[in-house]
Amino acid sequence: FRSEHALVPGVTSPGNFPEEQIYLDPNAKNDWDKIGVFNRMRISGVQPVFTWGSINKAVSAAQEAVKATEFEFQAKKEDLEVRLYELYYSYVLALEIERLLKDAEDKIDQIEKSLDDAQEDGEDIDETDVYKFKVFKAQFGIQKAEVDESLVFVKQTWQYLLRNENGNVYTPSVRYLDPLSSQLSSLDYYQSSAFLNRNELRGINTGKEALVKYIDYQKAQNLPGLYLGFT
Repeated sequence: FRSEHALVPGVTSPGNFPEEQIYLDPNAKNDWDKIGVFNRMRISGVQPVFTWGSINKAVSAAQEAVKATEFEFQAKKEDLEVRLYELYYSYVLALEIERLLKDAEDKIDQIEKSLDDAQEDGEDIDETDVYKFKVFKAQFGIQKAEVDESLVFVKQTWQYLLRNENGNVYTPSVRYLDPLSSQLSSLDYYQSSAFLNRNELRGINTGKEALVKYIDYQKAQNLPGLYLGFT
């Protein structure tokens, strides 16, 4: 649909030609004292009659592309869920490690106090054992410092991601890591399940189908078709 509108001047005929024959007057001229309105509307359209199936192929390609996009969205969503799952149990593991480190520190302090008391009481203690203990304590301190840095990172990430608009930080409902009660299946089972159910692979396969159908559509577009037009 198309419409055209304009203001146009009138036309006068010095030769007094009839109105329907003014265009024959060679001396006809515009009369700007008589302004008129020009209006014209056009309706045009094309109806495909035979296109070698290009329309259906285009629709099918678009549908496959939509499916591929949906699979891609689901894949990203699942990846985010896995990351949150890993963060959740990383935080629980961090709490567990903190408790273990605290227990280990208490044990080391007890042993050190026992050694100091024994030396003060004049007991015969092998200096080699004392030296080994000091080396172990120093190594433990270094490893503990590295673990503490990792724990700080996990906690900061947890607080950043799991904080609501009021600033409240959620804590995990699980406080201890328990052994798994279920039996793991074979590696072949998980590999086969991944190939069949992973949305990344589904999206790739569906994208291939969409591309093939789009190529078929382009081929059909290059063939002569039959169309019905009107205006």
